[in-house]
Amino acid sequence: MARWRLLRPHYLWTTRLDGSSDNEWAYEETSRDTGRRAVKRFNVPRYFDPESPGDCNRDGDCIVCHEGKGLPKDHIFVGAPTLDMEPLDGEADLMSEEVKRTCRHPIDSLPGDFTQSILNDFQRQIDALSKAQPVDKVSNVAVSFQEFNDLKGQVAKLLAENAKLKEKPNETRQSK
Repeated sequence: MARWRLLRPHYLWTTRLDGSSDNEWAYEETSRDTGRRAVKRFNVPRYFDPESPGDCNRDGDCIVCHEGKGLPKDHIFVGAPTLDMEPLDGEADLMSEEVKRTCRHPIDSLPGDFTQSILNDFQRQIDALSKAQPVDKVSNVAVSFQEFNDLKGQVAKLLAENAKLKEKPNETRQSK
């Protein structure tokens, strides 16, 4: 046998004994022109809530099993058990242990807090960019004192010429 007690609400893919889907959702549409109905059916998972008496099948518990491995009133589901299912027998215990080894909780498995995870992602992206772009080599040769003074003189000349050019438009406006 492989039977579990649900500890929390679940959406489970369920089947009937003949292998057909246990739950369907039907979309119906009626044509305004012809009056004919078109129906499209979709298989959907079934919602089980252990707190709801309608879902409980054994002494106030919601018991699920795999096909052919349970008692007549058990709900038959397809797929692996979850971490929120309590195994009721040895076979179910083995399957649940396998799930515990391979399964990661979607929220608890996140690293740190949200802000730290965003910072880690940014850091990874920056590292990838820095590795992808070649770095230009900078010359180690120092600039001589004479060359630096020549450059300062050129910058001073340019500033003076720019000041003269800025004054000329004002002179032409005033003479008109």
